[in-house]
Amino acid sequence: MGDDARRGEVVKPEVAQHAFTATSYAIAVPAQWAHIPLGDPDEMLAHASGSIPASDDDHWRAEMGALFTEVVTADSNRSLLDAYITVGPVPGTAVSASLTVARADLAHAPQRPSTDYLLARAVTDGAEVIDVAGAVGVLTPRDPAETDSSTPSRVVRAENAFIQVPGRDDFLLICSFNAVTNEPPIAALADAEQHIGASLSELFRALLSTVRWVDECGDIRSPRAGGAQ
Repeated sequence: MGDDARRGEVVKPEVAQHAFTATSYAIAVPAQWAHIPLGDPDEMLAHASGSIPASDDDHWRAEMGALFTEVVTADSNRSLLDAYITVGPVPGTAVSASLTVARADLAHAPQRPSTDYLLARAVTDGAEVIDVAGAVGVLTPRDPAETDSSTPSRVVRAENAFIQVPGRDDFLLICSFNAVTNEPPIAALADAEQHIGASLSELFRALLSTVRWVDECGDIRSPRAGGAQ
């Protein structure tokens, strides 16, 4: 019964037949966030440098450069599309956040609809089926302890959103959210840190609610409405 109910959420009749094929996406970038197009690590660092105010402490440059190099090196299939990062720590905290957008290729099994993969994600612990601009998405938590990185940052909160792309069954869009800090864990501040992580998780959901699909003509479309916005 549980799996059947989850399947009903994932395979929604109103979004199963998209009236167009999405070729890209658009998302609102909040104040104090910077958009970093994925590409050459040096170009990414230069873009970040232009978005983040200068500081006497240049430690972030080395750390950010190492992170960009790690991300690009691991992306052998060139699936990463964009990164969005907070311009330094969230005010009043030692926590920074990032959102990485990538495509997950499903071409190895084209006979299976993308909703089958979303269903498999939806039945995992803590998963939640969400609506992303009329398309089906599955939001899943990640264990911060299992998030590897070559940087000294400690992960406070980590989540993935797997999203169906209108008109495409050969890949999904994956949005990976991370909230990190360079501070060591302090027992007395654990509750406050978790509260900050939860608040940033709500911001992640809010960002997903601003996603819109772009069709072949460059028009912003809604799968539900089937027309240009």
